Amino acid sequence: MTEEVRIVRGAVLATALVAPVALAVGGLAAGGRGVLGVAIGLALAAAFFSVTVVAVGTAGRIAPDLMIPVALIVFALKMLVVGLLLFLLRDVTAFDHAAFALAVVLGAGTYLAAEMRLVLRSRVPYVDVSEVGHRRAPAGLRSDEGATGDEGATREAGAQSGGGPPTVSVEDGEAP
Repeated sequence: MTEEVRIVRGAVLATALVAPVALAVGGLAAGGRGVLGVAIGLALAAAFFSVTVVAVGTAGRIAPDLMIPVALIVFALKMLVVGLLLFLLRDVTAFDHAAFALAVVLGAGTYLAAEMRLVLRSRVPYVDVSEVGHRRAPAGLRSDEGATGDEGATREAGAQSGGGPPTVSVEDGEAP
């Protein structure tokens, strides 16, 4: 299971956990129309955020440089779809528009909070570790200078081990 699927599943589950309370409040406030408005609003919020997570995650696996362009394109498309939906549904009386709007805000907040919690608790490295061990830093930049087997780099006489950055001694006539 990819990290994106785990995040989407957890965030949708969190959004579903607030649904019963939101549906009850919508039902008490506006009856059946309120329940329908809340249901549509929560579903819309969860679906739209899930599309973003999956699209950006997929782009990141293909090439990390594609993540920002994909995020911007997905955002633009979602705003276009939301605008179109709001335009087309402006005169629909089948659901309560206030309950719908509040449910979208509640769904977005819940989804984002759950997504942030899941991302912060994930163990996905935020740096590319594929090159670790393949190259060594130039002399003077390594943290292991002066270690056994490191020719050419020694600690100055009397320097404490681990007490700061090591120094490189240079023999007479040698360039640093």
